[in-house]
Amino acid sequence: MASQPGSVSDEKRKVLIPIDDSEYSQYALEWYADNVHMKNDRVLLVHCPEYHHVIHSKSVPTDGSATSMMKEEEQKLKALFDKFQSLLEKHGIHEHADVKSVHGKPGEAIVKVCRDEGASMIITGCRGMGTLRRTLVGSTSDYVAHHSPVPVIVCRHKEHHERHLHGKSH
Repeated sequence: MASQPGSVSDEKRKVLIPIDDSEYSQYALEWYADNVHMKNDRVLLVHCPEYHHVIHSKSVPTDGSATSMMKEEEQKLKALFDKFQSLLEKHGIHEHADVKSVHGKPGEAIVKVCRDEGASMIITGCRGMGTLRRTLVGSTSDYVAHHSPVPVIVCRHKEHHERHLHGKSH
């Protein structure tokens, strides 16, 4: 059946997918590609770098190690972007995808980018933290789900979810 002009399949959706170096964000992208992707979608991968080694150090190094730490973080970021570029190419969606790096608290930054870019939906991974840890440190996916102006799909990694349900740890 051919799609009618103006039908959902002809509309351009902008799908925002937060990424980091975890298996959970990779799973979210794979899940999107396998289950939700439509040919006219624009995909925006968003990363919030964590320059935690430099920013959270108790003193400012004067021996050049701060520069070295920043370069190391930049190399990790490049490797991350290369990994996700390969995944986009594997699924044939690299021509309609962009990667954006933003600073700030991840949940807040993701929601801001969503608003600024006019995203249609957010697809995010979930680390599957336990209730206590999520309560104490917060969860990016919880924040996004509660503050997003658009629908959010939280992809739970099946194997991790099974371990969590049955009380088995990593």
